[in-house]
Formats: sequence, structure tokens, C-alpha cells
Amino acid sequence: MEEQDQLQDQDDSKQHKEKKKRKTLKELKENRRMTLELPVETSILRLIFAVVYLAAGFILMAVFGQFEQTQIPSQYWGTTAVAILITALFIAITFKFEGEAKRNWRIILGVLIFFLIIAMHQTTCGMPVWTSSRFDPLGIFQFGVAVLIIGALILLFFAITNRLRLSIRIVMIALFILSCVNYFLLKFRGDPFYLGDLMTANTGLEVAKNYAIGISGTIIAGIYMAIAAYAVSTNVKTKYFADDKKKSRRLRLGALGATAAIAVLIAVLPLEDVYDSWSPSSNQYITAFTTNAKLLHVKKPSGYSATAAKNIVKNGSKKASAEVKKSTAAGKKATEAVASGKKPTIIAVMNESFSDLSVLGNFQTNEDYMPFFRSLSKNTVRGNLYVDVYGAGTCNTEYSFLTGNSTAFVPENTRPYQMYVNYQTPSLAKNLKAQGYETYAMHPGKSSAWKRNKVYPYLGFDHTYFYEDSFSNAALTRNSYVSDRATYQKIIDLYKNRGSKPQFIFDVTIANHGGYDVGTNGMEQVKITSMPNQKGSVEHTDADEYLTLIKESDTALKEMIDYFKSQDEPVAVVFFGDHQPRLDNSFYEDVKGKSLGSWSNEELQQRYITPYIIWTNYDINSQSGKNLSVNYLQTTLLQTLGLRTTAYDKYEQSMYDKMPVLNYKGAITSDGDYLTLDDAEKYNTQVQNYQKVLYNNMFDKHNRNRSLYLLKNAPDGKTDDELRPYLEKYRKKYGNNTLMNVVN
Repeated sequence: MEEQDQLQDQDDSKQHKEKKKRKTLKELKENRRMTLELPVETSILRLIFAVVYLAAGFILMAVFGQFEQTQIPSQYWGTTAVAILITALFIAITFKFEGEAKRNWRIILGVLIFFLIIAMHQTTCGMPVWTSSRFDPLGIFQFGVAVLIIGALILLFFAITNRLRLSIRIVMIALFILSCVNYFLLKFRGDPFYLGDLMTANTGLEVAKNYAIGISGTIIAGIYMAIAAYAVSTNVKTKYFADDKKKSRRLRLGALGATAAIAVLIAVLPLEDVYDSWSPSSNQYITAFTTNAKLLHVKKPSGYSATAAKNIVKNGSKKASAEVKKSTAAGKKATEAVASGKKPTIIAVMNESFSDLSVLGNFQTNEDYMPFFRSLSKNTVRGNLYVDVYGAGTCNTEYSFLTGNSTAFVPENTRPYQMYVNYQTPSLAKNLKAQGYETYAMHPGKSSAWKRNKVYPYLGFDHTYFYEDSFSNAALTRNSYVSDRATYQKIIDLYKNRGSKPQFIFDVTIANHGGYDVGTNGMEQVKITSMPNQKGSVEHTDADEYLTLIKESDTALKEMIDYFKSQDEPVAVVFFGDHQPRLDNSFYEDVKGKSLGSWSNEELQQRYITPYIIWTNYDINSQSGKNLSVNYLQTTLLQTLGLRTTAYDKYEQSMYDKMPVLNYKGAITSDGDYLTLDDAEKYNTQVQNYQKVLYNNMFDKHNRNRSLYLLKNAPDGKTDDELRPYLEKYRKKYGNNTLMNVVN
């Protein structure tokens, strides 16, 4: 009996275990079924709309691909297709997770939104989503910083609004607009849009009117990704703790604290060490934008003091004294003329985009595009001029010539005219006024371009002439730009009506301004006939138009020089280009026979070369092949003409003797050795000392050693209070004149 009971108990226990096992399996199946059965909301209408969007998205993508302008580049096909699929998915359904799954889902949503926003703004800019073809440390670092920046922006707006979905969309729209602006600036000038450009927004808007602005394939791809990010954000909770103000306040304060923490982290990270200034389009754009914003504040060089800068200049000027005396004696008649009180009329022409592209390679044209300029040899000093900008940034070259200060060390795309000039800024015009000169400045563009209407009086120019008051009825080149001849005629008119004082006339031309797809009807056409590294037919229409314009400028220069050759009074002309033009990349690749990405630093430096010449209508010792960077040009001019120079001029002569080229893309020593700018800053004591002097002259305005940079009796420029009535009167008279929409 007991045995039977034991057997029965064993059976019951076995059955219980099996029953429990079956129950467990049933629960597991039910749980699995619950997991597999996604909690979603949808409707027939939403499904239909999703299918329609999916079909329309790919059809439009194919249609856009039929046109070169709107064709989505192949590297963005994958991300664009994924964006279309994601949008269709989130149109069709809304996910409703709970518990642990809800938390995981939020993480997935966050990753997806961040990826789409970054992909959107990189694609819209025409930049790679990753900064490298492989997942290298540079690419990962820049991508990570971009995530931090976008996260900080979203948190900041969330702290303000308490609406996460709205915050995401605000940041997304703002970044899309920023990316579009950056795309067009990259296209037109080759440089990205940075914070410093906001100070030149008016100039940029005027310039934009002369370019063909249209939607591109990258912008279309960016729109697809923006739509996808918007669709994904519909699954993000709108408002947190709407009914609990205390918790809501804590959450928003936490978001604000996190924003501040990220800002501090970004401030201390060495972003400048991972920014590729040689290839701006290879950077993670939002990271590069933030890096530039960081650099707007120029740090004091290590070991800087006003006293240290003064000692550097004084020591350098002493070493240069013998060379300066030698230089001023180079033109005996020039020195005698100055000594007898006959100072020469000085005409400085900075010609828009004037350059000799043969420095890049020996391509052939149907005729010489600058025959007169090349022919000038008697009574000339000439060579290559190394500038700090390419394709844009005219005012940087202008600033360097007028002040002698290099802009190689200022943050990228900042413009000294907007940021570093006031009525006390030392300048060539002020030092010539101290020697009895009357000073004139002209530019046939809008007076407000690069703030010239304020900057020229700041720098000591007595008279200014702009489009509104002097060139509104002048002859135009390509029906858009005031011709070189018109400005040269103005120079001749000023010379004819001169008073008893010698004249310094500064002319910034505009006729050769890009873009180069406007047409050159009525001009002598120059065409490229062969490239050294291209077989078959050559087709570079933008380069042909540009070279045709240079031929026109060359002819106009001849007419002006011929006039002054016939004058009995001493006249000196310094003529130089502000920067090379920005042409299609295919031109540069054909001229070198390789992609831009494979150019060496020295080859890239060649895009920062323009020609210069100093010509006089009296005897001086001629010199050719005197290559120099633009910061040395005013010193070279003054020494050639036998005029007085400052301690700073003499110091720069000592700099030139050892390092004749120092610009944004590097340095070239007197021995011909090339240094990158980074290496020059780190290892060259002469460059380190020069940075201290520049800081004193450009940035340390309260401790500037005025006597180093200005001659005795050199005046200050006009103050803002002195300028205000003049500017207001000018605005009232010419403010509505919008016939000329080109500035430079």
C-alpha cells in the first residue's frame, strides 16, 4: 500500500513538473509572440501614403538624375535611398513600446535622428558623411564632436521650450539652412561658410546676385534626409512633465547643465589639430564651423609682451639698415627727386583676380593673354606675389598691402577690414601723409563692400570714390562690372587736377570678378589650345573667359602706362593681383595631370601666386624675379622710391632677407626651402617673433608701440564720430541706388 502511494506521489510529481514545464513553455511562447507582435499604430490611409511616397521618392530621384545640375552624386545614393525607406516606414506606422522596450526604442530613435541630421548637413554641403574613406581616428573624432555639438544644440532648445520634438526640428532646419549657405560659398569661392562671414553678410548677398544660384543634387539629397529626420521625430515625445512644473524645471535645468558641460568640453578639445585647412570639404562641417568660431579669439603668442615686440622690431630694423640704404640707392634719380622735393605720384592698382595661370603649368593658348605686362622690363621691379587668399577674400590682400601685416595667422575666413581696423590702425596712407602726400582711394563697387566706406578713412585716405558717387555711369565689362579703363581714367583725371601736394592714389578694380560663365562678347577671345597632361580636345570655357578678361585688363593697363610715360613729373605705378580666380577643378587637374587631392603642399601653394610690378617713368635699377609675400610689398615700394620708412618697414626688410615668402599656405626661406605654416610656427624663431610683432600691431591696441609703425607726424584716421555725419549724408543721397549689384 505504501509502495502504491509512493508510486502515485511520484506520478503526481512528474505530472506536476510536466504541467509546470508546459505552462512555462506556454508563457515563453506568449512572451515571444508579444515581442514579435510589435505594438504599432497604422491605418489604410497611412499605408497608401507611405507607398506613394516610396514610389515618388525613387521616381523623382531617377528624374533628377537625368539632369547634370540636379543629379545626386553617386556617393550619396545609398544614404538617400535609406532616407526614403525610413521616411516611408515612419509614415506608415507609429511605434508604441512600453517598459524596457520603450527605453531601448528611444536609444534607437536618438541614434537614427543624429545620423540623419549629420548625413543631411554633410550631404547638403557636398561633403562626405564621414571625413575619410575609412573609419580612421580623424574621421571618428570629427564625427563624435559633430554629435556632441548637435546634441548640445538640441538640449539648449529643449531647456528653453521643454519640447524635445520641436527642439530637434529647430536644430534640423537651422543646420539645413546653414548647410545650403555653405554649399553655395564652397561652390563660388572654394571656402566654407564660417562665423566670421556673418560680418560680411551684406557683401556676400551682393556678390551672390552675380552668380547662377540653383538647386543641386546634393541639396535634393539633403532634403530627402531632412524629411526622414522629420518623420522619425514624430515618434519622439512632445513634452515632458507637462503637469509637474517642479520635475519639468529640474529636467530643463539638467539639459542646460549638460549643454554647458558639452560647451566646456568642446572649448578644451584641440579641434584645430584635426581641421584640414588644405581640403576644407573633407572636414565634418559643423565641427569645422565650431573650430573657426573658437579661433575668432586670437591668443597671445607664447612669451608675448609689448616690450618684447618693441625689442624684436628694433633689433630687426638695425640689422636691415645697411640693406635699406642699399635699396634706396638703387634708383639714383628716384632718390635725387625725393631729396629735391619732387616726390613721385604713387599709383597703386590692385587688379581683381589678375594672375598668370602659367605658374601652375605650361598650357598653351591661341595668343598671349598678358603681352604688355610681360614686356615691361625697363625701370621695373617685378616678381611673383604670394597672397593669403584664393578665389575670394580680396580685402585680405588689400589689408596686407596697406598695413604690411600678414593675414597668414588670423583665423580662417576672418576679414581684418571687419574686425581689426580702426582709426588708429597704422597704414601706408598715413605714413605717406606724414611725407606730404594727399591720399585717394577708389573702388567701383558698392561703398559698403568690406566696410570700405569706413575702413578707407580709418586708414588715412583723404578722398574716396565708389560706385555710387563716381562710377554709376561708367562703362561696364560683361554688362555687370565697371571696366578697368573707367577706373584708370578716374586716376588720370585726379592726376590732371592735382594740387601742390604729391598724390598717392589707390585703386581696387572689379572687372575680372567671377563667375566666369557670363560671356565676353566684343572682346578679343583667348582660348586654351592644349594642356600638358591632356590628350585630345581641350574644353575649359570658364578658364577661356577668365583669360579673355586678363587680356582686356592687360590692354587697359598699357593705355594707362602709355599716358604716364609721356608725363614730365615723376610717377610710380605698383600693379598686382589680389588672388587667383576660382575655376572648375578640372582645369587644375588637367594642368597638373592629377587630382587636387594628390597635389603636394608646394603645388597647392602655387594657387596663391599672383604677379606684381613696380614701374616708374624715370630711371631706377630694374630687377626681375624678386618674389615676395604681399606683406612685404609696401616696404619694397617705399625703398624702391627712396621714401622714408618706419622701424617696422626696416624690420620687415630683415624678415624678407631670411624668409621672402610667408603666407597662409607656408613659408619659403632665402635658401629656397619650403616650410608648412605649422612647421614655421613651431620651429622657426623668426616666425615666432614675427607673430609677437603682429599681435602688438593688430590686436593689442591698448599697448601698441605706435612709433614703430608710424612716422613722426603721421595722423590718425577719421574716428566714428567724425565719420557719422558723412556716412549718413552719403546713405541718404545714394542709399537707393541699386543699379550696380556687384561688390568685391
